[in-house]
Amino acid sequence: MKKIYLVDDQPIMNKINKRFISMLDDSILLYDFTDPKEALDMISEDNPDLVLLDLNMPVITGWDFLGILERAGKTFNVVILTSSISQQDKITSTQYSSVKGYYVKPIGKKEFSHIIENFLKENI
Repeated sequence: MKKIYLVDDQPIMNKINKRFISMLDDSILLYDFTDPKEALDMISEDNPDLVLLDLNMPVITGWDFLGILERAGKTFNVVILTSSISQQDKITSTQYSSVKGYYVKPIGKKEFSHIIENFLKENI
């Protein structure tokens, strides 16, 4: 069974994202985290198939999160879901081998379908 971690400090975004993903494929296990540290703790024990990651979070930013994963040697697909329209952020995201996609929020069913088909199902 495929597993996705949703890491966003806004609970409403996690709720919306879970709903879209469940509508597309209800067999996917979804875990949401508003605290990136909790997600990192879980990742130390478990490997998700995909992480949907916000960049702009307090204390541990998405960039910090990616750096911690990289230093720990953790490798799995990460798709950034952010409100940042900064071209520099998009460019910076390409420096991380785990980052497979970059989407500006809010995103809809079509984008989630693309994410599931291209970044989750490829590992089946």
